[in-house]
Amino acid sequence: MDEFEDIYSDSPEALWERYVALEHAFDPKMVGLYWPDAVLYNERHYPMGVRNMQVPFSQMRPLLIESMPVAKSRGDISDYTDVSFEREGAERVRIRSTRFNRLKQYEAPFEVVVTKGEGGWRVAEEHLVSQP
Repeated sequence: MDEFEDIYSDSPEALWERYVALEHAFDPKMVGLYWPDAVLYNERHYPMGVRNMQVPFSQMRPLLIESMPVAKSRGDISDYTDVSFEREGAERVRIRSTRFNRLKQYEAPFEVVVTKGEGGWRVAEEHLVSQP
């Protein structure tokens, strides 16, 4: 594995704030915000169509860690607006937002599903719409 520790939050709102702060800092510690069995969904839009991918976080974790310095050097940062928190039971919250990618200059829906487990709240799913 790697040297990054698990990060738990006391609430979905605190987790979201930490998620955005670590992402904006290009801090690879953000991988600690996800449950080991989390799943990432990406709907990628190309000029000739759409490709849907589903990837276990365990496969993406090393790639996210390696990509942070590259993203920082390119200025690849996203801003989030219209953030909402929708409870789906006592231990599950869907956080919806609009993501604006500054580098590629596009806006798209973005959401994470956070769940509460032993230790606190962490990311269970991430749903991303992206462009090449």
